[in-house]
Amino acid sequence: MAQRTLNRTEWIGICCIIIIAGIFIYSHFIYPAQGRKLNRLKNELIKKSSAVKSLKQEQMSGRPDRKIRTLKKKISKASTELREAEAHLATDEERDTLGARILQIAGIEGLTIRNYSRINEREIINGLTDSDEMLQSACYRLILSGSFNKARSFLKKINGMPKMITMRRLHIEMPEKDRNMQMEVWIIF
Repeated sequence: MAQRTLNRTEWIGICCIIIIAGIFIYSHFIYPAQGRKLNRLKNELIKKSSAVKSLKQEQMSGRPDRKIRTLKKKISKASTELREAEAHLATDEERDTLGARILQIAGIEGLTIRNYSRINEREIINGLTDSDEMLQSACYRLILSGSFNKARSFLKKINGMPKMITMRRLHIEMPEKDRNMQMEVWIIF
């Protein structure tokens, strides 16, 4: 079999096709990725330079100092509010007298005290409170029976006490055989 050799025009045509294919591949696959990367870098440079300019202007105008002073005032105000709020929390010494006062109010209002016990189960306490800080407080289960108006008056007086008392799990039921309702309150103080 005789082999045919390519003439000069055919060689030029093949080289042109290879060059055109190379340009096509470069322009469609390599250059756009580099162009996108270049555009992204230019945009980042513009953003960072504008941020630097704005920081320089703030520094010249004294804005950071004002922001720091404002933040210090806010921290001072929050600290004052925290101290005031902590003053409303019962201390260890006040908890016993507070519990006795709650029972006294229930008796004055004419409610029958069915049960008054401290809740010690950690799982139950975790279900009652939002954080571990509340575990430092005392949690009590109080079961009372009486009329609705007496219970409402009791809750109103408890709410008006000078120390902060949190009531969770207020459960009221009306037994069929008894005219008085039964109320279970879990109290944290």
